Amino acid sequence: MEVCIGICTYKRLGIRLTLESIAAQVLPKNITVAVVVADNDETNAAQEYIENLAVELCLKLKYVHAPKRNISIARNACLDNTTSPIFFSIDDDQLASKNWISLMLNRLYKDNADVVFGSVKAIYPDNTPKWVIANDFHSHKPVFVDNIIKTGYTGNVLINLIKADGLFFDLNYGRTGGEDTDFFYKMYKMGAKLAYEPMAIVEEPVPDNRLTKTWLLKRKFRMGQSFGQLQLNTSSILDRIKLFFISFSKLFFCLSCCLLYCINNEKFHFWLMRGIFHLGVNLKSLGLNHIEIY
Repeated sequence: MEVCIGICTYKRLGIRLTLESIAAQVLPKNITVAVVVADNDETNAAQEYIENLAVELCLKLKYVHAPKRNISIARNACLDNTTSPIFFSIDDDQLASKNWISLMLNRLYKDNADVVFGSVKAIYPDNTPKWVIANDFHSHKPVFVDNIIKTGYTGNVLINLIKADGLFFDLNYGRTGGEDTDFFYKMYKMGAKLAYEPMAIVEEPVPDNRLTKTWLLKRKFRMGQSFGQLQLNTSSILDRIKLFFISFSKLFFCLSCCLLYCINNEKFHFWLMRGIFHLGVNLKSLGLNHIEIY
């Protein structure tokens, strides 16, 4: 059986390391791999580089030029060009562990799942602020609500596209982020079962520009907006008012904790980021448009 791995890229030569980690996979018997790379750059300048890498690494790879700077367009290009309904997604700055594919497939069949998320382990440079490492803001694992996963992320995921039933990533989120949160929540609402395989790890080196407080605050705010939007997609005016007051109370609590832990740098930043998340939820309940990050 062939499985397909989709990678969205934008001016990142480090995709070599991602492709090397895919080429090094220890695969189960009768499993083969194809790769689709969707390039979101305005030009196809990276095509020759990526296709030469595929030859060097003996990978079956298709390069797709998806030139408009909209991440949803690139993600949809991967879906349009997949060679298999068993579809993996990994980011172009991530490195898959050698048993990544095998572990994800095992979890898919063991749990009779439709989507499987793996762990994203952040690799921090030496100059990383201690409060960032202590809170590990850049690593990811899915959130369980009452022992159920309702949404997730595209960096390290396996999707049975048959269950997606023609679903695509919403272009309205293509410059803001949150398209993955929206996609998987829609799958959940369609009856898909979302599972987690903690041992299927991908590593993600964190660049310096993502270690700043400004970048993290902006990201947490956008995440709050995305969460708030999910609540509003099926909510009445009464639910919108309820969301406003719940998020406002959580924001007030988080800011109070910031004052309480103002001399503890690690805890202060934990509560600050939580507060900014709830600020994003709160302002989304008032109809604020998503901020653009792409």
